[in-house]
Amino acid sequence: MDNRELTYFDLEQLTIHFLEGTITKAELDVLKEHLESSPEDSCRFQEIRDTWLKTNIATGRERYNTGQAWAIVDRATKTRNFRVRSVWKYAAILITIVGAGVWFMNESGKDSEEHGAIAALTHNDNSSKVTLILENNKSIDLYSKTDTLLQTLSIQKQDNTLDYKAVQTAQEGMEYNRLLTGRGGEYSVILSDGTKISLNAESELKYPTRFTGETREIFLKGEAYLEVAKDAAHPFIVNSPRGKVRVLGTEFNVSAYEDEPMVTTLVNGSVAIRDRQNREVKIRPGEQGVVTEKGIEVQEVDISLYTEWKNGFFLFYNERLSHILKSLSRWYDFDYFYQDPKLADELFTAKLERFDSIDTILHLLEEVGKVKFKKTEKMIVVSK
Repeated sequence: MDNRELTYFDLEQLTIHFLEGTITKAELDVLKEHLESSPEDSCRFQEIRDTWLKTNIATGRERYNTGQAWAIVDRATKTRNFRVRSVWKYAAILITIVGAGVWFMNESGKDSEEHGAIAALTHNDNSSKVTLILENNKSIDLYSKTDTLLQTLSIQKQDNTLDYKAVQTAQEGMEYNRLLTGRGGEYSVILSDGTKISLNAESELKYPTRFTGETREIFLKGEAYLEVAKDAAHPFIVNSPRGKVRVLGTEFNVSAYEDEPMVTTLVNGSVAIRDRQNREVKIRPGEQGVVTEKGIEVQEVDISLYTEWKNGFFLFYNERLSHILKSLSRWYDFDYFYQDPKLADELFTAKLERFDSIDTILHLLEEVGKVKFKKTEKMIVVSK
């Protein structure tokens, strides 16, 4: 297929391939070029998309594979010098309404000028929201010009990731650094053993610049996704205020905010969770361990609900509004209160783009729920 004028059939096939997550790089290039250059093709794309969604609902297909489609878009455009979620204005968010049989799509193409700046402007600028604190308590703003200073410490910085693999062993004892993300902040670190940790908003990670001794221990407040380097001789231990997770080499998510239970979701491998009373349980891939005052509860879960944040999405299934607003507030930096406390128990199922604006997300929640939001500066009032 060349890049000349598309027939309706050609556009229909490309659109379906995109929606189903099967589009190739060559097809994506053609589709993107025509959507950017032809308002007529953009309208046709939206018509085909809407028809496809309605047909799938009627035939019982209740999955729109946004995750797979976005993954392909990301892979196909990773080497390009643009933000894919800013340029690709035609398929941003899908909201699935459980039990209602209705799907809503964000028509972001209707306001392309605003949406074109989503990643850069509408989600609060991350400047000064990620801080590195060294052993000597020197504080470094990671969004300022710090490359030279970090290099003197043998710490490599690339994009939003710190790499400690080149750091040499401290002369006396073990040196610790702390990585802090504020509201709306997000950052990754590669530890000296090759373990990669993605730190979510409003979190703190304390870790040695280089591991020594029989164990590899870190300290977490907040939420992180870990890909632990295998080393059977040196177990990896995540300490949190409510307990600890012990692993040999695995991939998992830990949510350990101080005002919530500690939640560990295992993607692969094996981990043992221990609470402050030294009660311990082991969980398997696809399971989740929740540490409460009563003990450690284990349940099978859909792991994507707890790990999609690192891929750029909020994913909620039949979730209470109270939990949704708490998650959103950490990312968009706002406070909120309910005019009627019962509204906190309203249930929603949604897949939301983390780099969309809070105004867009609140509007979508209003469209599909029984709530209204009024935003004034950093306060959101929830009403009927």
